Amino acid sequence: MRLIAWNCNMAFHKKYKQLLALGPDIAIISECAAPELLGQRAPEFAPTSSIWIGGNRHKGLGVFTFGAFQGELSPIYEDDFRSSRQ
Repeated sequence: MRLIAWNCNMAFHKKYKQLLALGPDIAIISECAAPELLGQRAPEFAPTSSIWIGGNRHKGLGVFTFGAFQGELSPIYEDDFRSSRQ
């Protein structure tokens, strides 16, 4: 299993090819746009599953899986417990 964590410092839609070149099974991307925006800006980026949290749709935390892997938001996730300031 190849797990990659990367703070892409925004504009992930311009940088996702570098991620895919590493062949991740699971990628945790800080400061990335929401999947709806990524789909508009980089339609070729097609993970198996996407989980995204954040208060700003341009800068949140994305978890993307590839291949046989699937991700899901934990049932104990609390949106009230923020990971950063609003």
